[in-house]
Amino acid sequence: MDNADHLTHLLAAADNAGLGRVVCDMDGITFLASAGIAALLQARAKAETAGHRLVLSRLRPTVRHVLQVTGVLDVLISSTPAQHSPSPAETRPLPMPLP
Repeated sequence: MDNADHLTHLLAAADNAGLGRVVCDMDGITFLASAGIAALLQARAKAETAGHRLVLSRLRPTVRHVLQVTGVLDVLISSTPAQHSPSPAETRPLPMPLP
């Protein structure tokens, strides 16, 4: 399972759990290809449709640069505070099936 699929499954779990905000900790993401960009855009759209808010946290400079160059960063942060660090109360592990 790649990160794009992983994100899709996590969003489904967030929807089932009734979470209002989904925080994507991007610290472990060192490379972002078109599939990852598409997954983030789809995730944002799905989250907003379901009444959730997608928040990106801890973007690495290389990933931020890719998102800026493609024009996607502006779209993603239009409803996301930049560099949001979730508090422990906001962070709750979601069940994720192993591939």
